Formats: sequence, C-alpha cells, structure tokens
Amino acid sequence: ARAVTSRSAESACEPLSSWSWSPDAAGVDGYREMMLRLGSFARDHPSPAERFALPSEVFARGQAADLCEQFILSSSVEVPDGWVDRRLGGWQLAHHPTLPVITVDTPSVGDTDHAPLGWVVGYPITPEGRLLGDGAKLTLQGDPADLADDLGGRFLMLITHDEHPAIYPDAVGSYSSVYCPSLRMVASTPALIPYESSTTDRYELIDRLGIPWTGGSFPFGMTARHGVERLLPHHHLDLRTWTMVRHGPRRRYERGELSVEETADRIATIVRRHIDAIMDHIPCYLPLTAGNDSRMLLACARDRRHELALYTADIADLGGTNDVVTATAIARRFDLRHQRVRMRRPTAADLDRWLLRTGYSVGEPRGLETTASYRTLDRGRARLNGQIGDFARNVYRLPTDHEGTRLSVDRLALQAASHHDVDYRASIRPGKVRFSLSPEVMGYVERWMRGVDETDALRILDLAYVEKVVAAWAGVWVYAEYFGPGFTIFPMSHSEVVALIMGLPDDVRREGDFNRTLIARQWPELLDVPVNATSRRTMLLHKRRAAARRLRRPMVGPRS
Repeated sequence: ARAVTSRSAESACEPLSSWSWSPDAAGVDGYREMMLRLGSFARDHPSPAERFALPSEVFARGQAADLCEQFILSSSVEVPDGWVDRRLGGWQLAHHPTLPVITVDTPSVGDTDHAPLGWVVGYPITPEGRLLGDGAKLTLQGDPADLADDLGGRFLMLITHDEHPAIYPDAVGSYSSVYCPSLRMVASTPALIPYESSTTDRYELIDRLGIPWTGGSFPFGMTARHGVERLLPHHHLDLRTWTMVRHGPRRRYERGELSVEETADRIATIVRRHIDAIMDHIPCYLPLTAGNDSRMLLACARDRRHELALYTADIADLGGTNDVVTATAIARRFDLRHQRVRMRRPTAADLDRWLLRTGYSVGEPRGLETTASYRTLDRGRARLNGQIGDFARNVYRLPTDHEGTRLSVDRLALQAASHHDVDYRASIRPGKVRFSLSPEVMGYVERWMRGVDETDALRILDLAYVEKVVAAWAGVWVYAEYFGPGFTIFPMSHSEVVALIMGLPDDVRREGDFNRTLIARQWPELLDVPVNATSRRTMLLHKRRAAARRLRRPMVGPRS
C-alpha cells in the first residue's frame, strides 16, 4: 500500500476535526494552558487510536503534492502526479518540483568528458560562497565524503552511478532523510515509504514520546515506523548493503587548540559567507527572538542588515512576550525592518499537514502553534534559522560531566527522550521514561554507542546532540514550514563549524558565553539590548496582555 495517496488532505480524523487549541487561550501562560488542554484531551482519550490519527491514517489522507522539497529514490518509483522524474543508471529519483536538484559529474580527463555520477538535492553552498540552484553542476574529485564536508548549507548528496553508490547528508543532517532496507528505497520522510508487514507504525512508542504534543524526536536512526531508518550526519548510506556506515566527523580540533576569539572569528567568517551566498540568491527573513542564536546570525549579517526583513512570533507565553519586546527594541535601536507576526489559530488540517510533512517524526508545540501564522509571511523570502547556535552552549552535559564520565545506555536513552533539556532528570515526564526504557529504543542507543569511535565522554555527548537533536528534530520540522519558493536554511551548517565548537574549552561551554563573544566581535552594540533578560516591565506587560486576551476571547468550544 502506498503511504501517501491522492485522497484529499482537507479532512481530519474524527477526534482532531472536533477539537483544536487556540494560542490566545486564557491564562497567564498561554503555552502552559495549551499543554494543560492537550493533557486533558489525552486523558479523555486514553488509547493511541482514540487520541490521534496513526501515521498510516495521516499518510493515507495526504497528498504528494503537499510534500514540498521531498523526494524518493529507488530502482523503480511510482512517480506521484506532478512530481519530476529523473533516471541515472539503475536508479530513479522522483521529487517534488520545489526541490532544487544539482548534477554531480566526474572530472573531465583528456578527451574524456564529464560523466554524471548522481545528484545533490537541496541548498548546498560551495567553499567559494555560492548557493547552487536547480540545474547547476558540481564536479566530484576524490572522496564524496570530502565533498560533502566541504559544502555548507542544507542538502543531501546521492552518488548512484559509481562502483561505491552511497548517500551523504550535510554536516548536521539539516536536510533529513530516511531509508528502508527491505524495500531498497530512500525518501525524505516516512510518509513516502510504502506500507508492508515490516514497515508498520510504532504507535505505542509514538504515544509514549508524546508526538506531536511535546518537543521530541526518535533517537539515533529510529523513526515512527518499523523497518524505516533515519540517515544520521557523520554517516553515509551504503546502497550496496543498505547499511549506515560512520565515516566522521572528519575534522577535529582538540579542546583549547584555538583561542576562543579565533574560534569565534572563524565561525563568523563561515556564517557570513553562507548568509551572503543565500542573500545573493534570494531575499531573506531572519526570525529574531530575545535569545543568543538569532542575534548571532544578525551580527554576522551586519553588512547586509538593511536587506534583511526581521520578524518575531507573538506567542502568548511570557517567552513570546519577551521575544517581541526585545526584538522590537533591537529593530528600533538599529533602524531595522521588523514585523510582529500575530498568531492565527491552527486547525486540525494544519496538524494533519504538519504530521504529513514531517512523517510523524517530531514534536514541536511552538512550531505547531505558529504554522498557520507563518503562512501570512512573504513566500518569496528564505528564512535564516539560528539552529546549531545552542550547540556552543552546554547542551546534553550535566554540571558533573567530564571527559572521563562513564556514559551508560540508560542515560543516553533518557537524555534522548528528554529532547534537549540539560538536566533531563528534572524535566522528563513519565511517558518519556517509559519510551526510553523500551527494549527497542535501548537497542538503537546501544547500536549508536558501539559505532562511536571515541572515548572522550564530552565529545560523545556532543555527537549525540548533533546526531539526535539537530538531525532527527530540526532537520525534520523544516519540511513542515516550507512556504515556497522561500525555504528554511541553517547558516551555521558546516562541518568546520561543528569541529570548531567541539574544540572549545570545556569551561567556555559550561559558562555559555561563547555566542556573546562572537556577537561582541562582529557587532558589539547588539549586546546593549540584554540577551534573554525578562524585565519587570515585560512581565507586567505580559500579565496585562493575558488579561486582555481573557476578556477578548474567552475559552469556548473547540474549533475544527
């Protein structure tokens, strides 16, 4: 059975079509209120089948025309209506027309002309600072893994017409993909993998993990379906054996090898090169918050700040209010173009679309809240997202961790289930504990740990973060937020950036000040507006706004 059919995606399953939430819900903390309502709904519908539609049901309702930027690769593909069909050797690539495809050729030698080897799909950026568009060509000289390492951006390299056919992700897996060995098929998400007896839904684990209501994703190659695996960064998929093989990271700096200032300057140079390449190709948005990561991108884009359009989602919780207040202050101080995005109520159809495009693989409550609102933005602009910036802080490490810490399968399973909370022990909920203790999950974690050729516990935790949180979460939800022709891209996505951050001294990572160091060296005046600081005035403003929402829109019946 095909996973995605031509049936309409407008109708939703019965529970969802009769219930949805409003980000303007009453209460001082709109986000907390939303989660309370989600929890109430879950208690009233105790079984997974009643609580939400299963992946197979969502995929069956979906339409391939709605799977923007996505693809299927196999020896024989049933090409969805309206998709583009390409063939090379014994391989067939079918893709949505919104997905850019670049041809990879062999070098010309003497009288021998270039010969096609495969494709790069997505948005690769060359070392010279050029974003390659649809129809461009790349020449492969040497090891494909080296070429993938040299490229920045969001992409997947498919080398098919070679004696060693394989698939290579970008440095952080920001263009995520999955594969099914039994069907010998590769695709963007599980929504495009046909169903058979070995590719059924993992509905109990979906339920325990809390997708889509809580932040999270399946760890270390696991997906929402049996027999469908996720390709991780620092690995390639061998298309002869259909196994994932670790080949990296290939770049390495020892901790403290470079000064913090030199590390900041090198990363800023790469990010600036990427931003220039993207902005030379397409106008850009930069979503600005009160935090470090978006401001770091803004600092690197200083020379092109007046070409950028900034926006901030006006989410109803205190964090959302602080984002709006801080971003507005920055825009006024430096005369930047900025808009506040008002929240629009997501519907059951919005949820269906989110789950379809992500292959039912990730939970991201804020993303679900904003998905309807972001459709009001200019579709002709790409979005520069600050993902990977948090990697420079102390993510996935406990205060007591050191290079000799003994890491257990149990700990990494719990940490993976808790998403990216630093102290997973204090934040994880019971359902996620049950998820992490599942023999199937433990098996994936154990297999991942066996494949890591590293004894330094801090570096292992770094790899776990990149290969779980970035690749299996951030690299997936971007599919749900495509509003083309503008696309989402992470300017920090490059193997050198990952290596440089992993080479920072441990005390710098623990203090969490590296992002500010980079900002200070690129645009120090940006730090005149405090980072992630919620003033008393902002808290009072938030309380007044929450009270006004209660008067303006009291909680009433659900909206379909």
